[in-house]
Amino acid sequence: MNYKKYFLTFTIIVIFASLVYGLTSVAVISPSPGQNVSGDLLLNATTDQNATNTTFYFYDSTNGALGYNITIINDTANDIVFNTTIDTSSVLTDGLYNITVNSTNSSGITVSNATITGVTIDNNAPSITLVNSSFNTSDTTPSITFNYSDSVSATASCVLYFDGAAYNTNSSVNNATNTILTANTSLSENTYFANVNCTDGLNNEGNSSTITIIVDATNPVTTINSINSRTISGQATGDRNVTINYTVTDIYLTSWNLSIFNSSNSLLKNFTGTTNQTLQASSYNTSADGNYTINMTGTDSVGNSNTSTFIIAVDITDPLINSLSASASSSTAGTLTVNSTDVTSGIANCTYADAGSGNLILSSGLYSATLSGLTASTAYTVNVTCTDNAGNTQSNTTASFTTSAAAAASTSSGGGGSAASQVSGKFSKVVWASVKEGETAIVEVKNGEIGVTEITFTPGRNLYGMWMKVERVDSLPTSMKNLELKTYKFVEITKSLTFKEGDIVNPKIDFKVEKSWLTDNKLAKDNIALFRYVDGEWVSLTTTLGEDDGTYVHYTAETPGFSYFAIAQKEVAEPVVEETVEEVVKEETAVLPGETVEEITGEVVETMVWPWVALFLIIVLIGVVSYFVWKNKNPSKKRR
Repeated sequence: MNYKKYFLTFTIIVIFASLVYGLTSVAVISPSPGQNVSGDLLLNATTDQNATNTTFYFYDSTNGALGYNITIINDTANDIVFNTTIDTSSVLTDGLYNITVNSTNSSGITVSNATITGVTIDNNAPSITLVNSSFNTSDTTPSITFNYSDSVSATASCVLYFDGAAYNTNSSVNNATNTILTANTSLSENTYFANVNCTDGLNNEGNSSTITIIVDATNPVTTINSINSRTISGQATGDRNVTINYTVTDIYLTSWNLSIFNSSNSLLKNFTGTTNQTLQASSYNTSADGNYTINMTGTDSVGNSNTSTFIIAVDITDPLINSLSASASSSTAGTLTVNSTDVTSGIANCTYADAGSGNLILSSGLYSATLSGLTASTAYTVNVTCTDNAGNTQSNTTASFTTSAAAAASTSSGGGGSAASQVSGKFSKVVWASVKEGETAIVEVKNGEIGVTEITFTPGRNLYGMWMKVERVDSLPTSMKNLELKTYKFVEITKSLTFKEGDIVNPKIDFKVEKSWLTDNKLAKDNIALFRYVDGEWVSLTTTLGEDDGTYVHYTAETPGFSYFAIAQKEVAEPVVEETVEEVVKEETAVLPGETVEEITGEVVETMVWPWVALFLIIVLIGVVSYFVWKNKNPSKKRR
């Protein structure tokens, strides 16, 4: 018997079997493809046969560089489970990794590996930089511009804070992009500390620095409380000194200015300051009779300003009685004629006595009065005294006459009136002498070609000498930005400088659009809005749909102020994008990054077929060996 041949055959069988049934695969339980990791990460792998160790290699997905590796040693004689936990913050930088896992058999040869792709490590909070520095604003819903950066997360959820309270959130802020967050609730006037907080995709949270924002939406309060007299007489001393009591207050006042102008609008005196003033007094000697304008202006830190105006007449000169005459008109009546003037403040009244008595309420000029109840054939001396609005008087001016013997009576009548005119065309204008605080002011526009039909508002204070004008605009100034929407009308609304936009409360604009225009432009009734041009942009105003009168559709819009307006299409419909069948199929057959369908299928087939091939080869080998053993045992059959 050839034992050497038997031993050789057995050795071949054992070696071949060990190769076939040795370590063939490693399954990675953790991490999984596409996993996001912050902090601790469990590494867990199993092998189909005993292995001495398993190694996890972390490769940077962008450049393939090895960032970290760890080997887990077999802790028992026969081990197929390998796991441990690592703190990613201490061994890996933030980024995207592909992990290769190798297992080694007892001969020290790596016989199997697996790769896990797209594992994100993110341990660091995003960095937030505020573009704004500290600022003051009259906007009660201020905006903050910021930029967040993160080495991993493409987006983050960011929150705007004022004094630690959240005022707005954007849950999808793009990395490394300037973003604006605007307070979604009005802030009261105050000083605020503002900052932005961002949280990335793995809940790492970062905060910006803090800036100071002063919100000041109201104008300073300016009041001329009193002047020593609305008209200054001072005749006894020749004193034309004006004493002005005034108030100017604002939380963030930066400057105030008390100015005195003469009737030619030349500045005579200017008092200035930077702090709040309450019931302060300033004096100025005007040195000459005349009308004077006194302005009190206050300005705050955001540029809000307010001016109170007072007009006085300084007058220490007596009025002039230029002519005086009296004559009998009958035996019991006469006529008194007075011509009186006062250059500065005007005549307040004239009185007469000695021929009856009474008042002549007149302005500068000629005035006549009938003297009645007289006695026939009697001599009379009439004494006239005239007083101007400053209290200066001219008196002891007389005129004499004698009534006739015959009695007679005479009567006279007179009358006066006023007229109003209506302006038509491309505009409509309304002038008010005064509007009291809380009353409703109305501008009615009857010309349908203008587009606007009515404006209403309520003054926040008593207003005097004011006007408002509504005018259709055929073409905008070249400096203005175009409105890239279908536009029905452009309108300009202007007002007198005697009142600020802050003086008006709840302004509303009514307007109408021809139904035929809506039809021609394929627009629905509710797709119309009023736009206001402010700060170089067209801003859509809150617009309410009103009645349809058959020819026009009516609307009402709320506006914070007045400038250029456009009646236009509210919005442009976005085109509908439909998914194609091919896109849906691609979406449902997505594969892992870096793999193809053929590669995945190949791996599955190879894993399923190889053990059967190995088993078949073993059976064939055993059959061949058995045949040779049988032949050696039966040499007779061999000789045949």
